[in-house]
Amino acid sequence: MTVVVPRTSDKEVRQEAKSLESVGKKLVASKKVARSYLHKNGFIRKDGKLTKKYGG
Repeated sequence: MTVVVPRTSDKEVRQEAKSLESVGKKLVASKKVARSYLHKNGFIRKDGKLTKKYGG
């Protein structure tokens, strides 16, 4: 079995990196937004402590 993986162009890589950077800046712009993201994705509990999966 052969798997063909398309190569991403440099332009696409730059666009993706720029997009991710933009999202990252929005997440850390507000402590409330950052905590909400971390809680929603299972990194922290409601009280702000790490979940067991991440060392809490």
